[in-house]
Amino acid sequence: MPEALEAPAPSTRIIYAVFDYVRDHKTVLLAALAAVVVVAVLADGVYIVKKEEQAVLTRFGKVVDPEVPPGIHYAFPVVEQAHVRKVMRITRRNVATRDETGKVSFSILSGDANLFEANVALQYKIGNLKNYLFATVDPETVLTLIVRDLSI
Repeated sequence: MPEALEAPAPSTRIIYAVFDYVRDHKTVLLAALAAVVVVAVLADGVYIVKKEEQAVLTRFGKVVDPEVPPGIHYAFPVVEQAHVRKVMRITRRNVATRDETGKVSFSILSGDANLFEANVALQYKIGNLKNYLFATVDPETVLTLIVRDLSI
């Protein structure tokens, strides 16, 4: 006498039901997934420029709008990119650095041939965002080098 087949466990029945549902509604599920992906990609292009900020809009790396005003804007993902920076605040950068012993590593030669060490800080505001972003690769390092060269 053949053995009677046992009913699968509840967890196995749930898994089978999910796979059956996906198989029966595959087209609708793929369309919904595609719609979600398209909406997510399009929503990624929305950016906000606050009142103390300014933005530069580039299309394929070329500047198309050097002064984007405050407000809500849109940049087509992958094609356009918005570079938003705070231009109304004063930025501070230390030119001299201290090591773990507290020694200042910025020496200045005075007019009477004496050396003295100083802790120097640079404070600046961004006047032209396009030049700040694209005139050099690392503008803060360039500013630091200029201050160090002027103090010698």
